[in-house]
Amino acid sequence: TIGYPRNSPHQDTLPLSVKMISDSNRTRKVVGIFQHDELLHIHFYNLAYNLSQHYKVYVFTLNQDLDTPKLVDLKSLTNVTFINYRQNDHLVFQPKRILQKLGLIKQSLFLSELTYLINKEKIKFDYLFGIEKKGLVLMNRVHAPNSTRIYFSLELYNVPPFDTPYEFDKLRRLEVKYHHLCDHTVIQDKNRALYLADYNHVDFDKMNWIYLPVSIKGDVNTGKSTYLHKRLHLDLSKKIILNYGMVAERRYSVEVASVLNNLDPQYIPVFHARVNEEVVDKIRLFDNIVLSHDFIKESDLNNLISSGYIGISIYNNDDKNNKFTILSSEKNARYCQNGIPFICLYSSETNAIYQQLKYFEMVGSLEEIPEAIAKIDRNYSGYQKNAIEAFNKFYSFDNNFPHLLKEIE
Repeated sequence: TIGYPRNSPHQDTLPLSVKMISDSNRTRKVVGIFQHDELLHIHFYNLAYNLSQHYKVYVFTLNQDLDTPKLVDLKSLTNVTFINYRQNDHLVFQPKRILQKLGLIKQSLFLSELTYLINKEKIKFDYLFGIEKKGLVLMNRVHAPNSTRIYFSLELYNVPPFDTPYEFDKLRRLEVKYHHLCDHTVIQDKNRALYLADYNHVDFDKMNWIYLPVSIKGDVNTGKSTYLHKRLHLDLSKKIILNYGMVAERRYSVEVASVLNNLDPQYIPVFHARVNEEVVDKIRLFDNIVLSHDFIKESDLNNLISSGYIGISIYNNDDKNNKFTILSSEKNARYCQNGIPFICLYSSETNAIYQQLKYFEMVGSLEEIPEAIAKIDRNYSGYQKNAIEAFNKFYSFDNNFPHLLKEIE
């Protein structure tokens, strides 16, 4: 069910069961979601949106542009309240002075202001979600007795993503400290859970793990599109081998482009990517690679992806965060939502999923990509059918969410 915006003309036509969920006079439990990182990812939006169908949701977020389409959508819901704490006028201290380099919520002065916000709203939390490591820290420094605390883990950083090792080490100590205080941990799969438990010295058997693959809202899209063909003026008879998402040296983007550059002429490789000028300039040197890096509206995303024939989802296996990506990559979820089989690197963990359902092919080296493309092409309808089944089984947020709800309740 989808929650209608305030004063929606559809409210009077809702089924009884949905009316009860949407009734603003009904006593609801209260959820606080703490998101301190710079970007509000699709996983955050999905979580807040679906929780709002069952709870009163307060979203605490740092310095976000609240006029983006998805946040406007969230703000329109009756049961979602945003507290964008950098933009509150009564904050006495400038955030840069308080947060300093690390961007961590650590000074008592800032916490007292956040506590003031919570007290002012008379918020009594039943559940707290800390998104990623900084959200985990913030969640655990808020006074909310008797609340259920849930760590929502997305990335397994074991190398410093900060400017200095000192900053990374400080965050690591806080993550270890506060992870032990949580009642649940939401994470993509058991492989990542085992690694995180060991990394944070958490007893795996005592923690309640909730497995939630990176998932997409909405139904499968079974129609094929010519969106990229028309946008890039490509021959409509060509089969697009689509590399969607980030291009980077650490994702072997240039090496992948080198291999795809020599494909059979029936295929045309397209890189639709966030702009990394240094890497893009290297990819431009290949004659047969087409680059697409113009901004597109989110409403066009399924059209873009469904114009692909086979997807490329190559992450290096050098660290666990990149190795355990079969159920933790948004691009895999989006490929499957659009019935697009894809190619990834082999790992024993990925092979375990492959043995359940063959909706992708694995390669031991990048040079094997053309062979994997040919293998998929020989039984394309079978792989396409399996990709759609995989979306419903693994990557549909609406299918996965009831399990999370059951676990926390």
